[in-house]
This record gives sequence, C-alpha cells and structure tokens, in this order.
Amino acid sequence: MNSGQYSRRDFLRRTLASSAIPLGFQGSALGNPPARSGTFAEIRGTDRVRELLEDAFSIYSGRPDGNTLAKMVILNARGTRSFVNDNVWWKYTDFQCNYHATYGWRPFFNKAYRDIDRETWQAPFRFQVNKTLQDYVKTAEQAPNAPPLNWLPYSFDPLGKIPYPFDAATDHPSVYSATWFYSNIPFDAHTRKIKPGIAAEFAENTDYPLMNCITATDHLLWDRDVAQANVYLPKIDAFLEALRQHCQDSSGLLRVGTQGSQIEFCHYGFRYPGHTHVYLLKVYRNMRQVALMAGRNDLAEKYGESSEQLEQKMPRFIEGGKWLVGGLKDAAGQERLGTGRLDSSPSSYFDVWHNVNASVLHIADDNLTCSIVEKIASIPALTANHLTLVNYPARPREEIVPNARGFPQPGVHVNAGWMWMCAAGALYAYTRARRTDLLDRLSELLSDHHQHYSIDYYNQYGANKGSQWPERGHDSYSVTCAGSFGMMFRALLGLQVTANSLEISPKLPQEVERLTTRSPVLYGGKEILFSIHNGEGTIRTVRLNGKAYRQDSQGGVTLPYEALAVKNLVEIEIHA
Repeated sequence: MNSGQYSRRDFLRRTLASSAIPLGFQGSALGNPPARSGTFAEIRGTDRVRELLEDAFSIYSGRPDGNTLAKMVILNARGTRSFVNDNVWWKYTDFQCNYHATYGWRPFFNKAYRDIDRETWQAPFRFQVNKTLQDYVKTAEQAPNAPPLNWLPYSFDPLGKIPYPFDAATDHPSVYSATWFYSNIPFDAHTRKIKPGIAAEFAENTDYPLMNCITATDHLLWDRDVAQANVYLPKIDAFLEALRQHCQDSSGLLRVGTQGSQIEFCHYGFRYPGHTHVYLLKVYRNMRQVALMAGRNDLAEKYGESSEQLEQKMPRFIEGGKWLVGGLKDAAGQERLGTGRLDSSPSSYFDVWHNVNASVLHIADDNLTCSIVEKIASIPALTANHLTLVNYPARPREEIVPNARGFPQPGVHVNAGWMWMCAAGALYAYTRARRTDLLDRLSELLSDHHQHYSIDYYNQYGANKGSQWPERGHDSYSVTCAGSFGMMFRALLGLQVTANSLEISPKLPQEVERLTTRSPVLYGGKEILFSIHNGEGTIRTVRLNGKAYRQDSQGGVTLPYEALAVKNLVEIEIHA
C-alpha cells in the first residue's frame, strides 16, 4: 500500500490526527457525583470488593486521574456534545464502539450524559441513504457499489467535515464517502476515488448500524421518549427493510458478503454471521417494545412476528447447546465457521465477541451464559493477558480477506487480538454467571486501566500491552475502555427495560453481603435506589418504598413505570 492509498480507518487516522480537538469535559460540566464517601454504593462485604467496585464506578462518576467516560466527550460542529472513539487515534465515532461504551452505563446516565448519548446515536440518521448520496458515491468516488436506499452509515465525523446538519434532500455530500458504509474499502486519499479490484466484493457493513439501532431503542426505552420514538421508529424500520431486501434469502437468514460484519478483515466471501443475527434479534425485540410504548401497534405486531421467526432459527448457530458458532456457510448449518470445538478442523476456533454480547443482550439465557463463560475460562489463552481475546486460536487464512500485508496475522486485531469491547461483554457475562474469579478478572482490567493500557485493541494476543502503540503516548484513552466497566454494573443489577416496566434480576458477587446504591438508576425521569441483601438462593422478599411488593418470579422483579414514585427505594432479600 503506497502512501497515497489508505483503507477507511487509515485515511481517518491520518487526516484527523492533527486536528485540534477539545476532548474531554470536567465532571462538573456533566453533573457532579454524589458528595459522599463512595459514589456507587454503600457495600457491606470484603474490603476488596468494595474497593474494586468503587474504583470501577469512578470511571463514570469521576476520578483524580481524569481517565473517565467524560474524557471521550467532544464539542462537535453543531455546538453540542457527543462521544468520540478515542483521544489520540480514531477521532471520529463508529457505532460499534459507541454501543460498547454506553450500553452498560446508560441506566446511570444523568441528563447531561443522556443528551450526549442521544446526540451521538442520532447522528447516522441524518445521513440515511437517499438517491443523492447514491449518485455521489457512484460518480464522484466511482465506487463499485453504492449503499442501498435507507441504509445507515456505521461511522461519522462529529467535527463537521461533512455539511452538518446534513440535509440529504438538498445538500451536496461534498466529502461524504462510501467509506462510511464499507469497512476498510480501499480508498485513495489523493484522488478521492475507490480503488478497483477487490473493492467490488465488499459488502455493506451490517453489524455497526444494527448496534446503533440497539443503542437508539435502548435509549428511547430508558427515557420513555414517545415523541422521539415516533420519529425514529420509521427510520429504523426503513433500515431494517433495506437490510432484509438486500441480504435476506429464502432461508430467512441474512447472507452477508466480504467485510460486511463485525469481524471486518476476517470475513471473506459470503456467510451467515452469528454476530449479525444476535444483534438483529435484539433490534427486533427492542423495536416491538418501543412500538408498544409509542402506540404503534402495527410495528409492534410486525417485529413481534419477526422476533419469533428469528428465534426459531437461532439454534442453528448454537454448538451442542453450549455456545454460538462464528457463522454458517450454508443456511441449514451443515458447515459452520468458528465451531469452538478446538479440534483439528480448520475452523474450530472459539469466537468470543458475539458470545458475550449474546449474554449482554439476553439472547443467551442464564444457562447458555454460564456455558459460554465456562468455555472462555477453559481456554487459558483467552484470559492469559486479561479478559479477553476476540477469538482463539487464530482463524485460518482462507477466512481472511487477501491483502499484501497478510493483515491481520495471528494474535492481531480481529484475528485473536485483544479488545476492550470483548472485555466489556465478558465482564457482563462473568457477572451474570457469578463466577468466583470475577474480582480477579476485574482487578486485572482495572490494572490495565490504571497503567493507561487504554487503546481500543492490542496485538500479540494481548501480551506486552505496555510496549505497544508507543507513538500514541501514555495519555491515550478510548471510549471502549471507559465503557467496559459499565457493563458490569448493568449486569450486577440485571437491568432491562420494556415498553412499560423496568425488570431487575440482581447477580451480586459472593463477596458482597449487602449493597445499597447511592447513584440512582434513572428511568423515564424517575430515580431508583436499591438495597439488596445478598445470599445463596433466589429473591424471597421485595419492598417498594417501604411497602411489601410481589415479585413476578423467583429470578427477578418487574416494576411497572406507573407504580414508581418520582424517587424510589427497592429493597430485595435473596436467600435460600
């Protein structure tokens, strides 16, 4: 690759790296944390669990070294704030990173953070594909493909390189590019043309837009924002229709081409990706809930049916009832990629990323989550350099997109490299499985954070983090690092939102005897604090604002929105 020809990410790194970006805001600008000792909770238990949980929560609430989520907030070209990927390298926003950064922390977001969250996930909808954009990438960039109508970009530049706000009906896209839709498509920065050849094989990125749809619908449910729901339901519906028409075949599954999914360079040729269908099912489920909340019964019925149909097909992606495979070569699942068997077959690696996200998104139930976690723990290489690699062992060469550099080599990037995004989902899954080594794994990740090993990913199977990326400096920080720890707190309380209620199913570490939160969960403008007496067994008693409350099952509690006061205390007793 010569100096004038870059991939999408290379181009962004080189063109934006020298920008003077006002990264990071002080905690006071985003709302002060509680002025008490400890910001997350009063914890009765071991000193170690108390110290580790408070250390992790300070990445959201504020800490002396400033390495917090707030550090990844920028003032964008609209004069509002949004999240950016990191402060030294990828100074733009891609929606996979943003999903991993915000999903865990969202229940705790105050109004300032909710505004930043909304500004960030709304951005790609301003660039939803229309005929003007299609014509531009075909003519100005001479792209071999143009994204379908109503497709959504997977990343954008919040600093305003594009006319912003962009009106697709009237504005010429100027520097708008096909590179916002096709992962790593060969692009010549000098001529602003797409390189010929393999670019014609590239498929539109499916997973990042789907993850942004998860972010959008999750935000709408937490805020109970009916007005915004009625704005974005049709937009997401249009994208999902474009996805169905473009990728779905007679099997009812999505058949996705080269570099079209989350694993980018390691997705060569057509397949039915496991990860894509995990995210798609969560979007369908959330769309039903948002539609019910907004009174769109037509869409609620549509996505209820879509969910049921896809749920019936998901067992094709599950290996022996134990974990999800990486993908299917054929829709029937006779030939599988990433089987996780770790045998002599060429595609027997275990794919971590979507397995742990299946736990985060409750595509995997408790039993499957425990099985996935046991699988991770059974492969020493996955945790040798802390939770966790993208996959192990490395993927076979025939699954990797051919290129002159042979990238990614074994142990690099999405080919068994180490990623904070995988750490995020793994923390969630380990918490829900109540692993006895959860605190050890958390301590290791906090050690990485303290040492500023905070770049989005590391090579060498995650070893020698301190010697990697020296050109990025010691003060490097990524939004995915900050977001990883939030996943654990959402998992601790087991928080899910539906059209009309908040569902809670606590899973506290065994080292905690009692936990009383000080930072409230915010749901539709109402504040909720929790006091949980931990024990072995199931939920036995629940009290809401001092009064006995009937739980729906032994595993969880459902709180209808209308049953909640403006400020609430939920007391839960767990014992045999």
